[in-house]
Amino acid sequence: MKPLLLFASLGLLLAAKAQQFQNLDFEQGSTPPNYTGTAAERLQILPGWTTYYRPSGGVEDNPSAYPLLGRGIGDSFCIGSPCIDVGSSLAFHGRYGLRIDSGTGGGESGIRQTGLIPADAHTLTLRAGGYGAGLIVRIDGQPLDIVVVGGDATQMTLAADVTPFAGQSHMLTVAARLYQIDDLRFTPVVAVPLKPVLELVQIARDRHLYVFTGVLQIADAADGPYRDIGAGIGRQECCVEPFDFRVLSTFFRVRN
Repeated sequence: MKPLLLFASLGLLLAAKAQQFQNLDFEQGSTPPNYTGTAAERLQILPGWTTYYRPSGGVEDNPSAYPLLGRGIGDSFCIGSPCIDVGSSLAFHGRYGLRIDSGTGGGESGIRQTGLIPADAHTLTLRAGGYGAGLIVRIDGQPLDIVVVGGDATQMTLAADVTPFAGQSHMLTVAARLYQIDDLRFTPVVAVPLKPVLELVQIARDRHLYVFTGVLQIADAADGPYRDIGAGIGRQECCVEPFDFRVLSTFFRVRN
């Protein structure tokens, strides 16, 4: 009977191990020769992750979207088209990073994976460089609130609370309009958001820029509604325009 119990325990242990998230830093994988973009080839480039593209009002993972580019294929294929690109020039950590680009068609590109969130996890962190707004992190389809917890002028460390999901197996999705991401981690540390800062700086007689820490928002009226347009640390050359801010009909604020 003991050998049977031992075998059963070993089976449970292996099953639990198989549920762990993998390749959260995008270091694994390789580009197959004569790459054509099939699901199997995408998995070879980005082990553990399923890539997708959902056109606005369309069917998810439209093959014509060509949503995953391999390591070293180059950036030019992404211009104006939805794609996910793995490359050394995109790394904030290690050798490789990932860029998610939904293109100009209004759809959504992203990656997803199902795994076991560690029992002691409070926070999911990731490093990111925002070319534009629209970074979304979901657990089982539920969007999480994302805050800025660190970084510098070239990259941010973003965090989301995953405490309610700790110790359970869930589907993690990361989607974006246009973002460079790397180094996803589950950590037992509780995230402490940076204090939001927004400053208007005049750089010429008729030109200004915003310096902000946090998530920049925009609205057409002072009382909103506001929508996110970017996130950053330090000097961000956002909204540089030759107009008079005293009569501006667009309103900005920053949150975290």
